[in-house]
Amino acid sequence: MVLLTGDAGIGKSRLVQVLKDHVANEPNVRWECRSAEYYQNTALFPLTDLFQRLLRFHAEDTPDEKLGKLEQALSQYRLSLEESVPLLAPVLSLPLPENRYPLLNLSPQRQRQKTLATIVAILLELAEQHPVLFILEDLHWTDPTTLEWLHLLIDQTPTASMLVLLTCRPQVQGVVAV
Repeated sequence: MVLLTGDAGIGKSRLVQVLKDHVANEPNVRWECRSAEYYQNTALFPLTDLFQRLLRFHAEDTPDEKLGKLEQALSQYRLSLEESVPLLAPVLSLPLPENRYPLLNLSPQRQRQKTLATIVAILLELAEQHPVLFILEDLHWTDPTTLEWLHLLIDQTPTASMLVLLTCRPQVQGVVAV
């Protein structure tokens, strides 16, 4: 894990771009997202935005089409669709047809924990196939749920073929304790 700190405008994003250019011709999977000041209180915003891009969601897609894209993507992993789809659909604001998926009888806290663990499991499974470069820029604007997810991910990083690169401003205290 690399934590790149510096004042606004000093060139953190430029350094990230240099790294991306350096590994562009190497086999790897890149998950790249960024926090935003406006969404700093929106749970999992950086990951939600990333998934919407990875799944190629379009404004004209119906909720059922988006759910199909999610199901297709999740079917590539060693995950139970009966559990992973109901966990991740709410993250993407997708309604679940009651006739397709049973309710997960979980407390809200347990559902959040399982959702975060599922996202980590996806990234770790990708790291089994190819090296993974996970980039999260503007960590100083990251919501608490994404920070909780990062803690879970960072705990697994030493055993995975993965580089986690985080950028943030130095004046932010509590966030950097990732």
